[in-house]
Amino acid sequence: MLKINLSNQAKKLFTRLTPKHQLQLAEKIQNRQGNPRPSDSRSVEGFEGCFRFEIDEYRVIYRADIGDDVLLFAALGKLKGERM
Repeated sequence: MLKINLSNQAKKLFTRLTPKHQLQLAEKIQNRQGNPRPSDSRSVEGFEGCFRFEIDEYRVIYRADIGDDVLLFAALGKLKGERM
């Protein structure tokens, strides 16, 4: 199973989320331990090995380093405008 790491920025923003969004995000992150690239993940153009997913009005960007057995959640932020 892959180890989960959150960047300092992601940790800081996570603490600012509502309890509902914290729970939703925690569940999505834990699900990626067994499958780092489920059907709701999309590649981030221009960044090899990086993926993104969305929860309500938030976007999460992460990198799956399978060789190092690590999932690094680098960014978490509020979507602006329409979803991509």
